[in-house]
Amino acid sequence: RDGARPGDRLVVTGSLGGSAAGLRLASQRSWSDAERDALRRYMRPIPRVGEAGVLAGHGVTSMIDISDGLALDLSRLCDASRVGARVDIADIPVHPAATPAEALGGGEDYELLATLPDLEAVEEARSELREGFGVSLSEIGGIIDEGLLAVHGDGTEGPFIAEGAMEGWDHFR
Repeated sequence: RDGARPGDRLVVTGSLGGSAAGLRLASQRSWSDAERDALRRYMRPIPRVGEAGVLAGHGVTSMIDISDGLALDLSRLCDASRVGARVDIADIPVHPAATPAEALGGGEDYELLATLPDLEAVEEARSELREGFGVSLSEIGGIIDEGLLAVHGDGTEGPFIAEGAMEGWDHFR
């Protein structure tokens, strides 16, 4: 968690919010295919162990699993590395059955949030993950000196956590 440096690229495997959407949808009696996938992610999460090895092989500088929500786990990664992050909100891969708030703070997705040193490492890791595991790798932003910033679709920047976003899971609350 503590090796991220300004200039590193911020990436995430898979899509986010599926498990939180599954929890929300569990009481329904019929589901679309995307909703069924969200239920599976909630009931039987699959940690990205092999995928972590692929990222490590491409020079990963820091990595954390997204078990407590993107917002909270990004904050933890940045705190451990003593850096900040700029996140392009439009590039966050939201599960088709999830809301943006579930993608930011739902937790239990067990996807990987990592930093890679350059675009070449991102592209090589993306290709290997797609070919070897059928898993996507999305670049969602980059590491900066300090602060957690969000870049919105209109190009404006603001605090990363928007009102109404789920807070993530803190085991000590």
